[in-house]
Amino acid sequence: MSNPLIGMMARQAVGNMPQAQMLQKFAEFKQMMAGKNPQQMIDEMLRTGRINAQQLEQAKAMAAQMRGLFK
Repeated sequence: MSNPLIGMMARQAVGNMPQAQMLQKFAEFKQMMAGKNPQQMIDEMLRTGRINAQQLEQAKAMAAQMRGLFK
């Protein structure tokens, strides 16, 4: 079943390419993450030094700001 919000946003994005690109990237990300444990991935990235605690906190702050866009 398709998501009506995604459909509405896609129709609006026809005239606004940055939004269309963002939706495309989000769809790719969603597909890539299917069946994976995000917390486990974050823990591994911290353990290996791919990200540090400050970067994680910055990402959390950005996610909190964007949360309203995805509800």
